[in-house]
Amino acid sequence: MYPKKDTTIYSQYPNKNTGTDQILELTKVAGSTSYNTRILMQFDISSLSSAITSGKVSPTSSYYLNLFTSKAYNLPIDYTIEAYAIAQSWTMGTGKYYDEVETTDGASWKYRAESLQWIRSGSDYITASVVSETFDYELPDARINVTPIVNSWLSSSYQNNGFLLKRPNSQESGSVEYGRLSFYSMDTNTVYLPSLEAVWDESTYITGSTQYVMSGSYVGVISGSAQMIQVGTHGVGVFIGDMHGTYSGQFSGSATGSGNAVLGLSGSLLGDYSGSVSSSLTGSYTGSYLGNFIGREDLTASISGGMSGSFAGEFNGYMSSSFLGTQMGIITGSFIPVLSGVSFEPLDSDQVSIVMKNLKPQYKYQTRSRIRFAGKDLNQRKTFAVVPLSNFSIIKYLPIGTQYSISDAYSGRVIIPFDEYTKISCDLEGNYFDLDLNGFMPLRFYKITFKIPMSGNDTFIDKNYTFKVVK
Repeated sequence: MYPKKDTTIYSQYPNKNTGTDQILELTKVAGSTSYNTRILMQFDISSLSSAITSGKVSPTSSYYLNLFTSKAYNLPIDYTIEAYAIAQSWTMGTGKYYDEVETTDGASWKYRAESLQWIRSGSDYITASVVSETFDYELPDARINVTPIVNSWLSSSYQNNGFLLKRPNSQESGSVEYGRLSFYSMDTNTVYLPSLEAVWDESTYITGSTQYVMSGSYVGVISGSAQMIQVGTHGVGVFIGDMHGTYSGQFSGSATGSGNAVLGLSGSLLGDYSGSVSSSLTGSYTGSYLGNFIGREDLTASISGGMSGSFAGEFNGYMSSSFLGTQMGIITGSFIPVLSGVSFEPLDSDQVSIVMKNLKPQYKYQTRSRIRFAGKDLNQRKTFAVVPLSNFSIIKYLPIGTQYSISDAYSGRVIIPFDEYTKISCDLEGNYFDLDLNGFMPLRFYKITFKIPMSGNDTFIDKNYTFKVVK
């Protein structure tokens, strides 16, 4: 998201407002004329709160403030930027630094609004809210982890009056020159607006046919040695182990084990369950239980039939009895298996390429798309046997920990950097990541780059995988 207001305040000009400047300045000048500047910036996080409530944004997200540098002068080898939660409201104002007549209708070093002074010059901020980042002069763009401050706004511990960005007091008051950092403001005519970014790790890695991902409420069969991750609005929990039975309704709780289940269920269960239950079980049930039950004993069950053996076909519709055996087919209907098929191979070569499977030339602004791709081994082994030509183009899954990055294709400016929050995922259709285009600038081209961990070294794949964001 982008700021709703920002400005620079100058100790040298305590009444000057620069609310509509295209540049924000963080400056420490020492010498005969010594002065500091600070930056005020505020975001409307109401949409963030709504996105967390709706499940679009993880409640465990981390938050980063991103500032893009226009120019940098006389920077030391390293320097620190601090961010604070501002304690009082303030007005952005309409001034510019080079106004012939000084504008005073907004925030300045002395005033938070016209005729309303700060309690202390340079803005009022909550000292305990401080977060800081140290930067290298070779990397002047600023990316600051402001998670504690944003969480305090979301929980209403602090009122959201925005961020104050400043250098540490020891640097502001000292005699050492720390130079000038000029960042693009919200009023810039470039694409480099400041932004507040929510990040979280949603990667999953599943490469075998006995692993299933469920979403929403479902009616269907789970059988054999199946690893199931159940997510969605109609269920919360994770099951790992051997599960046999047919389930209908809402699943809630968690389960771990091997051979037997330890779980809690609420809702309707239609069919047989084979294994041990060690928790509460409430609702209505049709079917039989094969195994031990420990917990509530006020349930009633009747047998409505069952199936046994192997199932290798396709089922469409509603199943009200159990299936015990090996499932190798496709089950559709109310039961939604996201994954199906057989296991495929890892990519362990040091000569690799990436095959983009569904990258489109353009995507709509503020949409969310799943970008699919897979690894390809460029090493062709010598052999004297007759083998199919297709053996030399086998698609394999990339190593766990592979990351992606998004940059502006024209300028090369990194929009989404490589980090722990850009790890790719894998299912039985191959590798993928989900790309949320909310916050991307329309009518711009972007490029995808990959970083693959290989034998202790990182391999970068940059094959000009580009797309355009349109309105």
